[in-house]
Amino acid sequence: MSSLNGSLTPNSQAILALTAAFPDDRDSPSEAEPLSAEEYGLLAGRLQVMEASPADFLGRRAAQLFRDSSDLFSEERLKALSMRASRVEAALRVWSSKGIWVLTRSDKAYPRLLKVHLKEDAPPVIWGGGSIDIVRGGGFAVAGKASKDPSGEKQGLKHGELAACSDITVISTGKVGAEAAAMRSALKNRGLACQVPAKALDNYDSNPSWKKLLDSGRLAIVSPYPPETPDEDISEQDIERTAMALGDCALLVNADSEEDSAWLAAEELLGKYEGMRLFYWDSQAPNPALAELIDMDMQPIPEFRGVVDFHNFVQGPPPAPAAPAAHKPGQYEEVPPEPGAQAPGANPPAEITDPVLLLKLDALRREVAELAATEGMTGGAVLKTVISELIAEGRIDPVIGVIIEKVGYSQPR
Repeated sequence: MSSLNGSLTPNSQAILALTAAFPDDRDSPSEAEPLSAEEYGLLAGRLQVMEASPADFLGRRAAQLFRDSSDLFSEERLKALSMRASRVEAALRVWSSKGIWVLTRSDKAYPRLLKVHLKEDAPPVIWGGGSIDIVRGGGFAVAGKASKDPSGEKQGLKHGELAACSDITVISTGKVGAEAAAMRSALKNRGLACQVPAKALDNYDSNPSWKKLLDSGRLAIVSPYPPETPDEDISEQDIERTAMALGDCALLVNADSEEDSAWLAAEELLGKYEGMRLFYWDSQAPNPALAELIDMDMQPIPEFRGVVDFHNFVQGPPPAPAAPAAHKPGQYEEVPPEPGAQAPGANPPAEITDPVLLLKLDALRREVAELAATEGMTGGAVLKTVISELIAEGRIDPVIGVIIEKVGYSQPR
């Protein structure tokens, strides 16, 4: 597109016309129901076979494409949806006035992990607020049932802090329990958070507290549903699935009911889509619902030795190189994820072997020890406090803090 700066590519215009509900739909109802994510996935596959693009539905090839796709959807439906293209710009102006950006699957800024984890069922359009870099950068997703169980909240707080200190974004729907606790902990520790709420984005437009957080660059919200969607029409399972799929991996807490939206989303990701790393908190009481997910290869979340351990765990091992897919000239591609591509900031810190740097770090340890003796604190506590303040003030990169912890603090001899 990108509608982030007001411009719109023909492919994005067509995708919005074919799949999205518009703010003025109540005043100008369409004769056809927009395509769902699954339906658009089928159509996108057909377009690739026909060496066509979504934009061709708005051009001279439209009549032929309507006929060639009639075994999937009626010509009348596709024609009626294509005619909605003239209303796209007006919809963008409404959303932009509320601080809401829009991305389609044809945009390079579209989160790559949604395509990696949900494949052809990735939402054709997503709406959001706040920094798009937070949304597309991957992270650690936390999911679970809505519960005020203290043990679940404790897991959320613990992993939210780890993520913040590791420069990893926390992703969740934000519902009560482990999910909300993880987000609170991440933001409290000056980290980043991304929420996929089970409410329409319109609800956040007039909330000053949310606007302040979104403008701070530390929080983003995103949804596969248009901003005006009534809350009762939003599927909690879809929301949980989107939140988990935005992450590099996900932690499921309190998975004790097969009727819970988080459990259902995890079952989909492990079964229908495969390939995503899902973990559970192994202190949970055994139950049939959890056992079923374990049988599908969900693993226990390990105990982490520190932020470097957590950072490397979330980012995972580097993927094996993959040969580029064959592509014919003119064939439509939805900007597929680059083989072996990693999210921004995915490279783990290197081992420190430079003797000069090691000497400087040793001198730093000695200064910290002297300050600790003066203030009556432990050296490790002083170091952590100083590093946190320097990161918060923007005077050092968060990765430097990770490197210092990797070396560790020890009392100089």
